[in-house]
Amino acid sequence: MSLASPLFRQILSTIKRIQKSCTDYPVLFHLLPDAVIAAHDWTDNVAELEAICFSVYQRLPRPVTRTMSREILETGEPTRAYFQEPLFTLSRPITPTVLFSQHGQARSLDVLDRHMFLHVGYRFSSCGKWLLASCVDQRGEGYDVGSWLTQDDVETSAVVQIWNFAAQFARRANIEWRLVITKLGVLSASELDAWIHHLSATVPLCRDMPPFHISILSADYTTSWPLLQNLPSNVSHQALPRRTSNKDSTKPLYMDISTAATYCVFPTIRIPLAAPTTRQWAGASYIPDSEGVPVTDTLPLLPISTSILLHSLPKQAAAGAIYPTLHVHLLHTLRSPDSSLACSDDTVHQEITRNYHELAVLAHARGQGSDDHPLLPLHLAAIEIMHDALRMEDTE
Repeated sequence: MSLASPLFRQILSTIKRIQKSCTDYPVLFHLLPDAVIAAHDWTDNVAELEAICFSVYQRLPRPVTRTMSREILETGEPTRAYFQEPLFTLSRPITPTVLFSQHGQARSLDVLDRHMFLHVGYRFSSCGKWLLASCVDQRGEGYDVGSWLTQDDVETSAVVQIWNFAAQFARRANIEWRLVITKLGVLSASELDAWIHHLSATVPLCRDMPPFHISILSADYTTSWPLLQNLPSNVSHQALPRRTSNKDSTKPLYMDISTAATYCVFPTIRIPLAAPTTRQWAGASYIPDSEGVPVTDTLPLLPISTSILLHSLPKQAAAGAIYPTLHVHLLHTLRSPDSSLACSDDTVHQEITRNYHELAVLAHARGQGSDDHPLLPLHLAAIEIMHDALRMEDTE
């Protein structure tokens, strides 16, 4: 059964109709291909069965009842609702940060969760027919996914759709969010202009929401870092020099990457986004000739700043090894009126990068990560999984 199957679309239509009719008691549907059940002996493959059960358990909403002194009207506000409650999330900081302000009462009700990240990621499918999106909060407590068919004006309609998706999720909690909207892949100049124009016109009109801060980023995982050479053999068994405590910049700094680890790199120079003609040669060990390379007058975007996550696998420290990397480019920032965020763009970018690594660890612990791209955080890994499913559909 494929996505274009009339029977499958009829099943999805029936599921949506049932969900709309069961507003007081939500019903969870989890679809499994018959091949997964028929072609496996669950006695020998308990791990896959546990993964399916764990996925269902993660999606089960938990009922929460609000305590009231007495019910005034039978048709009053509802006192019972259902919320997402994953099995485990990222922990809160041990010491909460309290912000003192002499201004008037803030428009948000949050006290300890002010300036939390709300990550929104999106990308287009390989065929260009689908727009995929996912969002998650800073600690992985709530998340959502969405997919839509692309319209005629692809970039402008995609910007409007992603913004509505993000704003709808942000309204679930009265928090002064730091919205982080990330395109998985290279963001074009026209698409960035569409974001800037749409946010400039929409943000001042969002009076029903608490103040918020917006960051537009581009995440590229296709450009990898190769290790060009080993240390000389005569110093392989010698003690490596370490940087002294006085932080002497003239001394060399060595890092042990023989074990699995992830490193954050914050370059001091502005690194342009990889152009489509250069991305195919990014992992090569040679520089190709100019013959056969199409000439273009379009210059790549120059971001405000760039951060790099580099993942080292065990026993991978060898000459010519390719290390998975995730380039996170900050392209644009904007804040709504009355926003209380006072930190700089560099600080916000560094905090985003570190939270990306935390969400990547959380995604793999939950079984929701991407095995091929271990550096992707939870929401970007969900997009990559959806993209792989559509790509498999196209090849069948």
